[in-house]
Amino acid sequence: MQQSLQVCLLESFTNNEAKRVLALYVKHVKNCIENNSPETVRYKIPYDLTLSLTFSETEDTNVRGVYNDGLNEIKITTVIGSDFSKRQLNDLFRIAQTSIVHELEHKAQRGTFGDRLAKDRAALSPKLQSTNANPTYFFKPTEIEAFVFSLHKRAQKEKRSFSDVLNEFIVSLEKSKKIDSLNAKRLLNKMIAYAKLRYKT
Repeated sequence: MQQSLQVCLLESFTNNEAKRVLALYVKHVKNCIENNSPETVRYKIPYDLTLSLTFSETEDTNVRGVYNDGLNEIKITTVIGSDFSKRQLNDLFRIAQTSIVHELEHKAQRGTFGDRLAKDRAALSPKLQSTNANPTYFFKPTEIEAFVFSLHKRAQKEKRSFSDVLNEFIVSLEKSKKIDSLNAKRLLNKMIAYAKLRYKT
């Protein structure tokens, strides 16, 4: 079965928005690296988008995203570690795209795109809330929803199966000790259940 028309339309809108944000992100990162200069830039599109890049001798290269509902802002922060090379740019952009899609999904959850479809799709969340989810970050219904969406998009872009990408994600959480093995299995099951609900598989 195919996913609902409401979800299809909302995801199409989010995908287009993600392309626009990623283009701005790529331009920002390339400028910072070419000039070897940290920088923070802000856009109003019409919500606030903040892109920040710093160089670090102590941290590994990473990308972090945050959506602030109260400020109507998406902030993508990039740290470039000392071992980074330009050959890793495509990997960096892939990670950033997943983060961007994740935060745009959070924005859609709040309905702040001003689109009624966000409210229609939000009806899926109570079904997650009724599963007695562990009240930690990764088990929050909104996070399960956003992770499933962003990982599903990564699987499509990389032409891999969703199950492979999802399992890789769960293993990475366990290896980095962000979650123990028991909760890793629980989280995997909840994400699979939600993916089936959302994508009607």
